[in-house]
Amino acid sequence: MKFTIQVLIETPEGLPLTVSVQTIERSCDRIEDVGLRLEEAKLILNALQEQLVRLDLGESDLEGAIKDGENSLSLFPNQAWMNYLVGVAWMQKKDYKKAVDYLKNASSLELQDKDLLSQCFSALGDSWGGFSDTWGGSGRTSSLKSRSAEPKKRALDPVEPAE
Repeated sequence: MKFTIQVLIETPEGLPLTVSVQTIERSCDRIEDVGLRLEEAKLILNALQEQLVRLDLGESDLEGAIKDGENSLSLFPNQAWMNYLVGVAWMQKKDYKKAVDYLKNASSLELQDKDLLSQCFSALGDSWGGFSDTWGGSGRTSSLKSRSAEPKKRALDPVEPAE
């Protein structure tokens, strides 16, 4: 017997939204006889929390995404995707230091998921760029920008004729 655990969420407009969380296969005669193992329950809870944070981000509810994501990470701290999602929320709030912390953590937790790693490194680059722009060029990126801009500046400076 297969069954799918779904969550019904009502949007602020009152529209129902059904999210499939997990499909479980068991050999039993009645659905009432199906029990969840602890690991399965943890996976379901984690998947549900991840969907909640994704919905928060999709609705641009950054405060909700951070609150729900950090709550999830308090229970399951080694979830790479959740660290990534919370990092993205902090990045969108322009708190680049916190974003970098979560994104670095996400990239260190998952070495096999190439899609996640690619997105982490891209977001880290954006965060470092925003961080150095926000804090007046205290990062390596801004010093490289200023060095590459110097020769152009000198080339455009008028040279005073010698008398």
